[in-house]
Amino acid sequence: MQFPRLAPFAYVILLIGLFAGGCSLSPDRQDRFAGLDAEALYQQANSAWRAGNYEQAIEYFDQLLAAYPFGEYAQQSYIEKAYVQFKFERPDSAVATLNRFLKTYPRHANADYAQFLKSVVTYERQQSLFQKLLPIDAADRDPQILTEAFQNFSELVRNYPNSPYTRDGRQRMVYLRETLARHELGVATWYLRRGAYLAAAKRAGYVIEKFQGTQAMEDALQMQIMAYEQLGLDDLRADAIRVLKANYPDATPQSYVEQTPSLLRSLANLFTFQD
Repeated sequence: MQFPRLAPFAYVILLIGLFAGGCSLSPDRQDRFAGLDAEALYQQANSAWRAGNYEQAIEYFDQLLAAYPFGEYAQQSYIEKAYVQFKFERPDSAVATLNRFLKTYPRHANADYAQFLKSVVTYERQQSLFQKLLPIDAADRDPQILTEAFQNFSELVRNYPNSPYTRDGRQRMVYLRETLARHELGVATWYLRRGAYLAAAKRAGYVIEKFQGTQAMEDALQMQIMAYEQLGLDDLRADAIRVLKANYPDATPQSYVEQTPSLLRSLANLFTFQD
């Protein structure tokens, strides 16, 4: 059997890869890991991250997983390495580590915690340094990441209904759903403030359809009523009023002409777009 011949540049790439692989550990790191078995590497990694030396802890976990890829210490190292990566502000790396663990050990006793941690990391990774320092509403952030976090928590609840983390996951799902509803309401507010009444009505309708039971639903109905008023769609406005009264008997339908300034000021606080 003959193997395909490589082009000259391919040999160069191959040699570079072999050289890099053989020299991946500097002498001081080789000395640090020399003679350490899986348990010792695990203990060193734990000591490092508990002391706040996250980068060194990740190095020990990496060495453990490379030298001893099977067994109890390797399994536990995936989860703890992901947690350290999260603390070290490497959320994408943490999610990748947890995905690898869940794919390799789907029936592991700590798989529910791994899924919970993945969900938390997914939500937290949207926060930049400025978002941590400034009081930015979660509804103002990227809804794609919020949706991804919601889906991850949904997977936790669906796959691990008896997990001790499931109750917390459900509570976080409620919060994320409210946040996503406020985001969509903010988009509808932006359209309404700029006279794009049809777009505002459609976005408000999306909130009503997808986020029933959230606090944003009443405001979405009010916004839909005002948009239909401006569009002259009296039948649709009457339908929206009926839905409003059925769900909120004490609510008073708002008029765009009479109530818009004060209502829009309050709704605008939910979400701010750059003009």
